[in-house]
Formats: sequence, structure tokens, C-alpha cells
Amino acid sequence: MISTSEIEYVLALEAHRSFTSAAQALGISQPALTVAIGKLEKKLGFLLFRRTGSGVELTSAGEALLPDVRRARDAVRVVEYAAEQVADARLGALRIACRPTLAREPVARLVGGFFGEYGALELEIANIGWHSSAYRMLRAGLGDVAITTADDDLDGLEVESLGDLPLVAVVPPDAELGDEPSLEEVIELGLLSMSGYGVISRAVDVAIGSHRVAEATILQSDYQALLTELARQGRGVVFVPEATGLTYQRLGARVVVTARQPVVQVVAGHLAGHRPPAIERFLDHAHRHFAVPR
Repeated sequence: MISTSEIEYVLALEAHRSFTSAAQALGISQPALTVAIGKLEKKLGFLLFRRTGSGVELTSAGEALLPDVRRARDAVRVVEYAAEQVADARLGALRIACRPTLAREPVARLVGGFFGEYGALELEIANIGWHSSAYRMLRAGLGDVAITTADDDLDGLEVESLGDLPLVAVVPPDAELGDEPSLEEVIELGLLSMSGYGVISRAVDVAIGSHRVAEATILQSDYQALLTELARQGRGVVFVPEATGLTYQRLGARVVVTARQPVVQVVAGHLAGHRPPAIERFLDHAHRHFAVPR
């Protein structure tokens, strides 16, 4: 097996064609380099270099081995760089600002997976209130990266699209719907209930407008017990976050996902020019999370 030091010795000697010059570039003595190359050649069973009147040059065996030595050097550098990035990310702290309705999905899942990967990283979650914005939160130093929706105030931030969340609805058990009904079919069931003034309510408003539904009775409430009871009784439609829909489904309610469309567009934003390793790693993790079907 060739060590990383031996790889550097071979490449330095090939580049400088002189034991003295190569040793100076490596920061070691010329005798030490000569001994190291001799030991390597003995280990390999053939000569890598031959001496000439002006210095040294590769033998035919050395020429044949050189491309593999260079690839090995490049691979070592990739590993070293990745290790440095991981070490840097572990040394920092990351503050994530998010909208409350995104807290369970996708933020909870993102944070859980990210913490499992970089457990030594200190994480802090901040709430973007309805009277605030992602930009104001980050500008005030209350977060490093924001997980929010595309319709938030994102001016002044570098923004990356992460993906779309489906619109999930708890519907009456006897509703005549397919496995993946259109949003228009769901809306026509009657009473539409949801948490007030959040990501879902804005998405439903946009969806209703785009489908040109003439009449729709909408109930917006932050009283979760009321929404739960409506869902339990099968009264109309209750729009819920995806993770909440899974909970209702386990309790026996009928839950449908509307035909996929960019209803809730999730984005990540950070202040321009501010992207330390912790943010870099988190965004990489977030992109991988959204690339995996849920």
C-alpha cells in the first residue's frame, strides 16, 4: 500500500526532476526523500526513477503508474476537503426561522435528519410571525436561514427553491372521490375548513381563485379542537398540513392528496453573501430531503 506521503513524494520528484529541488518543495531533507523513494521502489518491486546527467526521470514503469498516482492524490484531496467541511459545520450553530404551518412538515423532518447527520451542531428554531417576514427576521439577526413559502417577503435574500408540498384534505368517508382527486372536486364538497391566515389558507385562496369556484363556504380557525371535530364528524373538507393528515389517517379518517401541483412552494433564503458551512450543509440536506418521495 502506498501512503499519502509517498504519493506526494513521487509527484514532487516527477515535477522537479531533482531530489534536491523536490525535497525543498516538500520541506524535508534530500537524504530523507532519497531513502523514502528507495523504500517505496523496494516495496513495489520495480524502479520508478532513473538518474540522468541532469537529474532524474521516470522509468517506463513509473510512467505507467503516474496517472494512477495522480488520481489517488486527487481522491485524497476530495476526502480532506469533505472532512474539513464536516468539521467546520460541526463547530458552528444554525438558527432556522420558519412559518408555524411549516414547522411539522417539512421543517421538523429536515431538522431531525440534519441533526442525525451533524449531531454536534447547535440548532435553534425561530418562529416567523404572521406580522413579520423572512427578510426582517434574518436582517434582525434572529435566524441564519429561513424556510418559508415563495409568496413571503424575500427581497434582499438569496433564495433557493426546495420543492412543493401537496395540499392534503380530510374528507367525508362517503365522498365520491378517487385516490387523487382534483382540487376542484374537493372544493365542491362544501364547507372548507383550515387554520386561519397561514400557508394552507393562502394556498387554498389561490387555488379557489384559479379554479374560478363561484361559491365556497370557508371556515378559518386557529381552534384546533374545532377542526379536529369537524374532521372526525366528516363535515365538509378540512385542509391540514401533510404530517397532520397522516395523523388523522392513522385515526381512521379519510385523507386525500389533491392532484399534485405547486400549491405550497417551499423555499430557503439567507442573507446575500452570508453562506457559512453550516448553512451550506443544511441546504444540501434540504435538497436531498425534497428529492426523496415522501
